[in-house]
Amino acid sequence: MIDFVSSQYQSYLAANDLVSFDDLWDREEKWFEPRNIGKSESSWSGVVRIDLGEKRFFLKRQENYFTLSPRYPFKISVVEDEYRNIATFTELEVPSLEVVACKVRLKNGKRQALIMTAALDGYVDLDAVSVGLPKSGLSVSAKRRVLKNLAQLIRLTHSKGLFHGNLYPNHLFIDQKMLIGPLTPDSISCRFIDMERAGKAFPRKRKQLRDIETLDRRTPNWSRSDRLFFLLNYLNLDSCDQSVRDYLCRLSKISKKKAK
Repeated sequence: MIDFVSSQYQSYLAANDLVSFDDLWDREEKWFEPRNIGKSESSWSGVVRIDLGEKRFFLKRQENYFTLSPRYPFKISVVEDEYRNIATFTELEVPSLEVVACKVRLKNGKRQALIMTAALDGYVDLDAVSVGLPKSGLSVSAKRRVLKNLAQLIRLTHSKGLFHGNLYPNHLFIDQKMLIGPLTPDSISCRFIDMERAGKAFPRKRKQLRDIETLDRRTPNWSRSDRLFFLLNYLNLDSCDQSVRDYLCRLSKISKKKAK
């Protein structure tokens, strides 16, 4: 069973009496959002935010909350799957979350799991940014920086043979500094969260195409020119050609299937 604590945070957690599984499991904090209930009353998942001095963390706790992934022939918690997905992204140098701790245990016949991640301080989710896309409050240059960075992050992810699997705008976080001015050239200033459905893409093209279709469908505030600019950067092209039109046709087919 997983029993991981980041060496970078080990002493910091110890100084705040968060060493053992019980320390993290019994920590009393308000739910950051309503708990998710599984197929039975004994199956649940919930997230709390923990503020320790100037640092913030998110702690997800689960009990009998199992993944249905075909990758595993036996039951494991969703947390375990997410931890392995984050580790894969980190190993392949794709920006996502920083895991502080992850622990799993069996207690009284129940599988309890938790994962603690560092908060993305200084970042804002794409939902909040997208609201500003059609408005004058966000400059054209800032809009282009955001779209280009998103495209670069997703292109990098897909080039590594990975996919996100749940590419909603609130699962993409943008460095707020990028809204003010350009950052280091060629650096990616976006990060993924909610890595439960992420992983290696098999079959690659279909799962990665669904990533793009999900993001396209969930960003109604993007204009047609926004979408084209994003797609050109994702495909690493300078102008629209037949390959772009073919890609748009494939996206349209998926959207029509989901609309039925």
